Amino acid sequence: MKPKKRFGQNFLQNKDIAENIVQSADIEAGDNVWEIGPGKGILTDFLLKHNCNLTCFEIDRDIIPYLKNKYHNKINLINKDILKIDWETYFTKHIHNSFPVNQENFHDSIPSPIIHSNQPKSSSKNETPNLPENHINMESSLDYGQGKECIISGHNRHGNNLREQTILVANIPYNITSPLLEKLCKHSDNFRVIVLMLQKEVADRISSQPKKKSYGVLSLKMQYYFEVKSLFTVKANQFKPQPKVNSMVVKLIPRCNIYQKFRHINHNLFWRIVECAFSSRRKTLKNNLKTMFNNQQIKLIEDILLYLSEVSSSKIVDSHNCIVDDVTINSLKLKNIQLPATTHFSLSSRGEELSEEDYIHLYNIIDIVQSKLC
Repeated sequence: MKPKKRFGQNFLQNKDIAENIVQSADIEAGDNVWEIGPGKGILTDFLLKHNCNLTCFEIDRDIIPYLKNKYHNKINLINKDILKIDWETYFTKHIHNSFPVNQENFHDSIPSPIIHSNQPKSSSKNETPNLPENHINMESSLDYGQGKECIISGHNRHGNNLREQTILVANIPYNITSPLLEKLCKHSDNFRVIVLMLQKEVADRISSQPKKKSYGVLSLKMQYYFEVKSLFTVKANQFKPQPKVNSMVVKLIPRCNIYQKFRHINHNLFWRIVECAFSSRRKTLKNNLKTMFNNQQIKLIEDILLYLSEVSSSKIVDSHNCIVDDVTINSLKLKNIQLPATTHFSLSSRGEELSEEDYIHLYNIIDIVQSKLC
């Protein structure tokens, strides 16, 4: 089988690395596991050793006969695109149907899905895709909603036991990284653990921290929904054909308390604020936020931040006679919003300087400003 450029196929050759990737997922017998892009099956072989219920998504129809012949009914094989699949349907399928499923009937029993195989890149051969800092504009396509329940006491927001949740293990094609990460965020509470091999540049950004060049919207978004662990680097020479860049294996563990902790947040507004803050990295928050808020709102946001930074009870009056006093601060508290004792940023800060906690505080302030001035 010749790797196909249009699917970005780069087949991992090293079995030791494949085994380490699978071991990182902590799979137990009977677990529901997804693999994206099995290719020739180097990860699949090790996944099956754990006696799991394995579903493999492979977009390349020419590889399907090889995989059917090699694994028969040991896997649920889906010749579809993971980006077009109704994920909720497959999660439900895992929970309510026993394994194995008859291979020939499986395609007809579920709405049409799809996926890609091992490690794609950008359109040009073996080229690292040009990924702008805020390229992942997830909110344009995802409805995060409000008040989603967190995974507590062994259950997710749907009431499913954690043992029924899915484990994802995959060598991700470079050219589907962004949209795939979007869907992982949207469906984070359906997974117990995710182990991915990604382009190293993307993996570095996922785990990046404030004040670093690699820190941005992608860093905040992935760390908001997941605990991100960088495991190990995989050199380019471990693949065939060999890409121009190294890869990294990362482990994503859904943050089980995120929706309970931030239950009050309108996530659509929250991510609009974050994306706006990074829209021009060299500009201050004040200049970037002017595209979302009027001058009166910006001034009141500034005054509240100043009030908090001074930790004083003095009155601050802006040019529009909007008094930021204990009444305004109490309005925040009445909405069950926890304010910091002090803030470590102002609207003169840049987006890359704020942590997740800082952005939560900024959102809380913006939320009350909109209510006060609406």
